[in-house]
Amino acid sequence: MKLKKKINLDEGQRVFLMSDLHYGHANVLKFGEGRNFSNLQEMNQYIKDTLSKTIKPEDILFDLGDLFWKTPQEELSEVCSLFPHETYKILGNHDKESLYIGGNPILGKYFSGIYDILDIHVIYREEDTMITLSHYPFLSWNHSHWGSLGIHGHTHGNIDTLNSDSPDLRVDIGFDGALAKETGSFLIPLEKVIDHLRKKISGKSSFREYKLDFYGGKS
Repeated sequence: MKLKKKINLDEGQRVFLMSDLHYGHANVLKFGEGRNFSNLQEMNQYIKDTLSKTIKPEDILFDLGDLFWKTPQEELSEVCSLFPHETYKILGNHDKESLYIGGNPILGKYFSGIYDILDIHVIYREEDTMITLSHYPFLSWNHSHWGSLGIHGHTHGNIDTLNSDSPDLRVDIGFDGALAKETGSFLIPLEKVIDHLRKKISGKSSFREYKLDFYGGKS
């Protein structure tokens, strides 16, 4: 799916990405450095506090999956009420169990759209960049040979080195990934993600130029 409108960061729009919060999931505390909480209640409260202190109603939020884990519906609603009016949901492998009853999304009113994969166009520093948002990392995605970015979660930072060493414009923005740790929050501003991937294209004027040079102009 493709988001119809373009997001213009140059006009001051605040856009945040997050993934793999695993709210209510005790086993996720074992994943290490990104989860320095003494118990599940402490992690859950941190998630709610961070959303409450950071998010404004006029912001845009993209959640890239695995938001909840076997959480009571009233608590689901409490967390989702902290989202901005424009929130887009990318489904992860745990989400359908949490968000669906009888095949219907029980939290649909909190999301502007629910997707498996979503392509967006973003204007930032006068460059129009296409971005594919998914829960899972891909080796290739829509327009990846033409300079589109692949933003994902799911891997809990376990392929950060692979992403960093690869010429591909791909990054894990999940709670336990290096970029979230660098940001100091699971809510990562979209411009920080783009700036992170721009470090790969040193000497090139755009992501498109970088990829076309890498592939010798072949699509």
